[in-house]
Amino acid sequence: MKIQNVIIFLSMMICFFLYYSVSKPLNNKNDLLFLLYVSSPYIIALLRNIFIFENKSYKSLTISALILLALTAYVYSPSVVNSSSTAPLVFLSGPASFFGIETFFCLFFLCIENRSFFWPTPTNPIRRRSIALVTFFFGFLGIHDFILGNKKNGFIKILLLFGSYLIIPLIILWVWIIKDLYHIDDGTYPAKKGILQGDGQTASMLAFFYILLGAFLALITAFSIIPVILQ
Repeated sequence: MKIQNVIIFLSMMICFFLYYSVSKPLNNKNDLLFLLYVSSPYIIALLRNIFIFENKSYKSLTISALILLALTAYVYSPSVVNSSSTAPLVFLSGPASFFGIETFFCLFFLCIENRSFFWPTPTNPIRRRSIALVTFFFGFLGIHDFILGNKKNGFIKILLLFGSYLIIPLIILWVWIIKDLYHIDDGTYPAKKGILQGDGQTASMLAFFYILLGAFLALITAFSIIPVILQ
C-alpha cells in the first residue's frame, strides 16, 4: 500500500474515533449514515489515488494526504467540537471542506511536480474513461474543462464552487457535471484540445452514480439539519 493511501486511511480511522467519542453510541440509522458521510472524503481520495493516479508515488499525493491528516486531527478534535454549540454543523461542513482543501493542494503540488499530467497536446488522444474519472473526482473545480481547453467553463465552475454555500450554485454545478459526463459518454463534449477516444460506458456509469451520490448527500443533509432546526 502506497504511503499516501496509508496516511488517508489513518486519517479516516482518526475521524471514526473522534466521531464515536462525540456521538456514541452508534445505535441509530441516522448516526451510521452520518458516519458514512463524514468518511466520504477519505473514501473518494483513496479511489482517486487508485483509479486516476494509478497508485503512483507522487510526492504531491503524500503532501496532500498529510494536510488531510492535520485537518482531521484539528477540526474533529474534542477541544474544537466540544467548544462549539453547533457540533453537528462542524461534522456537516467538514467532509466537503476537507476534500476541497486536500484536492486544491494535491493539484497545486502535482502541477509543480508533473506538469505534463494535466497538459495534453492538441493532437494527443485522451481516453474517455480517464477524462470521465477526472470529471467525476475534480469536476467541481473544472479540471476536465482546463485539460480539454474549455477554460471559460472551468472558471465558471470554480466561481460556482465558491458560491456553493448558497445551495443553488451547488445544485447548478452538480447538474452541470452530470451533463458533462453524459456528453463525454456520447462523444459530444466540445473538446478544444485533445481528441476523445475509447468507450464512453464509464462516463455514463459515473453520471448515474453522481446522481445517486447527490441524492444521498441531500438526504443526509436533510436528516442532519432538521433536528438542529427543530431544537
